Amino acid sequence: MFREKNVKFLRLLDTRIWLCFNKASLEEESMKLEPYVGEPDIQRLLAAFKRKKVDRVPNFEVLIEDQHVEKLLGYFGGNTLSFGGDPAKGVEEAGGARPMKSEDYLKYWRVVRYYIKKKYKLTTAELETLLFLKTEGRFSRDDFQKFNEVISWNKDRFEKLRRDGWIVVFRKRVGKRRALYELSYKTKRLIASVYSKLNGNEIPTSVFSNKKYTDKVYRNLIEQLRHPSPE
Repeated sequence: MFREKNVKFLRLLDTRIWLCFNKASLEEESMKLEPYVGEPDIQRLLAAFKRKKVDRVPNFEVLIEDQHVEKLLGYFGGNTLSFGGDPAKGVEEAGGARPMKSEDYLKYWRVVRYYIKKKYKLTTAELETLLFLKTEGRFSRDDFQKFNEVISWNKDRFEKLRRDGWIVVFRKRVGKRRALYELSYKTKRLIASVYSKLNGNEIPTSVFSNKKYTDKVYRNLIEQLRHPSPE
């Protein structure tokens, strides 16, 4: 038994000594990046975007040119290397590009809000309430009231949102156990549409009237967003 333990100890010691002397070469070997030989595969890239397992890390361009960025965002945003005022490397015309800044996220909130209110027949207070409730999960009437107190007073707001299908019952009241509510599927679709359009996706103009002046103003602005000028 004692001899077997000594043999195991010596083997372990020998392994650790070998690792100490070969650590540098092992690290160097692990850092080698071999070029990939093969055809590009769009399915690999799409799978990576969906966080699925892929056979290797897809190649991704650091520089995305102005026109591609404009197509993705829905407005002129310069190229991906023009943030901070620095022009894209190797691109002469990038000097005048407007940097892509995260502060632009709410730039067209007023336009998106007007469209959402028009399409879904919601008031500003109702839309803001639904946006607040998005991350609340399941909530009670008391939870609803916490945010309801900071906006324009309307004692029937909760029941109206329930009646119109924006809020649904998750658990009915039983005895002392209070009822719980959650946002409906159509509300989640609406909120997804809000964020999608804030991200630059197209805003339809079919909901706007040709007779109402305010509708015409917003329609014209949306058309300008669809065909932006880099000037």
